[in-house]
Amino acid sequence: MTKKVSVLFLILYFLCSNQAFAHTSLKESTPKEGEVIAQPIQEVTLIFGTKVEQTSKINILNSNGESIPLGNFVIEDDEMWATFLQPLENGDYKVNWTIIGEMDIR
Repeated sequence: MTKKVSVLFLILYFLCSNQAFAHTSLKESTPKEGEVIAQPIQEVTLIFGTKVEQTSKINILNSNGESIPLGNFVIEDDEMWATFLQPLENGDYKVNWTIIGEMDIR
């Protein structure tokens, strides 16, 4: 009896919890990954596949691994964007984000 209950529990667990294993993906960004920018940019924008919770974060690093200070940081629905306090110098930059996406349970 114990084995039958355990197997039934595992089956129900995997059927009901598939949303917990889903990852929210980045759908679009400005600038795009690998894009070379010739003009100064004012902000970075990330658009995800689901609504983003307000506890999400963004961090931009220069080629030395130093964090770039940000001005406004806004999260609205499936987008988050940040403005720069100062124009970026020429170089490579890395955008890191940590998000919590809203679950869509239907």
